[in-house]
Amino acid sequence: GFGIGVTAATVASHNCVERIDCVEITPGVRRAAPFFENFNQRVMDDPKIKFIDGDGRNHLIRTKDTYDLISVDPTHPTLGCAQLYTREYFTLCRQRLNPGGYICQYLPFHGLTQEEFRGAIATFFDVFPYSSLWLGHSHGVLLGRLEPLRIDFALWQRRAREMRDPLFYKNPYSLASILLLDPRAMKGLAAGARICRDDKNYLEYFSLRAKDKENWAQNIRLAINNDSIWSDMFFGIADTALLERYRQ
Repeated sequence: GFGIGVTAATVASHNCVERIDCVEITPGVRRAAPFFENFNQRVMDDPKIKFIDGDGRNHLIRTKDTYDLISVDPTHPTLGCAQLYTREYFTLCRQRLNPGGYICQYLPFHGLTQEEFRGAIATFFDVFPYSSLWLGHSHGVLLGRLEPLRIDFALWQRRAREMRDPLFYKNPYSLASILLLDPRAMKGLAAGARICRDDKNYLEYFSLRAKDKENWAQNIRLAINNDSIWSDMFFGIADTALLERYRQ
């Protein structure tokens, strides 16, 4: 989905990106994009981007293309997007990834019971064994791949500096500190949780307790109370004390 184009603009701002296929189901969204150019940097005029009308999951079924990155930012899974949180869907994404590729997907902390929240993580982890969870303001971001992830902090720092978006917060230590769950902690949180499947999609028929206001804080605590070790993910950090301060 394109939305107002913030994610597409962020991806396009990296010099190494050669092409973006943006699948958008609602035609009016693209027509409205110029009203949000302060946020999307007019990415809709970037020659890198190709708009594809339709549904993202169906596009992955039809296309023979493979990708270095699949970025998915649907609405909440209990608001009609539960089919984008199943094992079959994540498996389809895995089949469309190039070797060394990534999938990046929105995961809300609100509107899900602890069982549903852990289940969404378990489903993602079941398909992408080297996955992690990051904090994006008040929401979560799942990052998945099939190979271990080791991030060169010098490269991380340089890529953050490259960002052309004036609204993007570029402090590399602060950005590194938003890691909530590394693969080991993901495995621990996912243990025993129910896998969400196309034919047993409990997020489609969610518990009424999912709308309890306390869920956001409880799910955040589940993600924070873990033994993630940033040094397992990053190497070459010049100031480890500064990173630890941001983490705290």
